[in-house]
Amino acid sequence: FMLKEIQDTPFILNHLINHDPNDYQDFAKAIRKAKTIYTIGSGTAGVAASQIAFYLRNITKLKAIDLVGADAFEYLNLFSKEDLIIAPSQSGETADVLEVLQVAKEKGVKIASYVNMPGSTMTRMSDFKFMAGAGQWSWHEFLVLVGSSSTRLE
Repeated sequence: FMLKEIQDTPFILNHLINHDPNDYQDFAKAIRKAKTIYTIGSGTAGVAASQIAFYLRNITKLKAIDLVGADAFEYLNLFSKEDLIIAPSQSGETADVLEVLQVAKEKGVKIASYVNMPGSTMTRMSDFKFMAGAGQWSWHEFLVLVGSSSTRLE
């Protein structure tokens, strides 16, 4: 898959350039406004979520906490309407992540998703919806998106 992601880079960069800039600007504002940014995922998406939180902490110096879907329940009482959750997912149907997102949504937390399946449950419950439209495990477009959005925060 790594070779495929390398080969897909020109397509993905072109896709980002041609995406509606208002979507990125609204997302960047939500990142800037958030008291705490949580990233959540399971499996490979959990690794991507962890990497997103790492970039947010180290590049923008924002408070970003990465969560693994099945272990995130201890954080539920910490969520507030001033927070943002970023959730990458291949299917948009990962049960343990959806359970956490449902509680977060009820608490007024803003949700941003990066999903490869249009119409998924995660996409429908998200305030910011980004579609991969890419190969099975292509996360680097979303990492570029977060990186480019976060550079506008300074």
